[in-house]
Amino acid sequence: MTHDDAAPDEWMTSQAAAAVLGVSTRQAQRLCADAAIRIRRDQRPYLYHAGDVAQLGEQRAQLGQRVTDATSRVVSRPDEWRARYDQERAKVESAAHTIGQLEERVRALEAQRDARPLLEDHATMRAQRDILAGDVERLRREVERARRPWWKRIFTT
Repeated sequence: MTHDDAAPDEWMTSQAAAAVLGVSTRQAQRLCADAAIRIRRDQRPYLYHAGDVAQLGEQRAQLGQRVTDATSRVVSRPDEWRARYDQERAKVESAAHTIGQLEERVRALEAQRDARPLLEDHATMRAQRDILAGDVERLRREVERARRPWWKRIFTT
């Protein structure tokens, strides 16, 4: 769009627009073209409308994009970065805590698994139980026989 009705002091070069937007000269040219900023094409280099460039800079600032003003290089937002850093750190700490809890639960389940006999060992354990039950019964009979008087032990088998 070419508008010649603006005052001459309302126009700026692509280098000045780049300084306002905080980007390279070529990137400023692309941004101005994409945003349909008024330009003057009657001379080289092209001139960009200062009000439109300032408005684009404000829009980019609201979106959190890199923006500069005429006096400083980069206007950064340390409070926003700090808040985002704190949020991400809280997420990481929460995830680490959850991982710790899950690892503890896994260890507890592995201990339970190790404490339980395997199905393959069930038949072996049942056979050992039967052998021990037979030994208990045999020892019971011996104790009962030992409790009888000596003369009953001799005459009975």
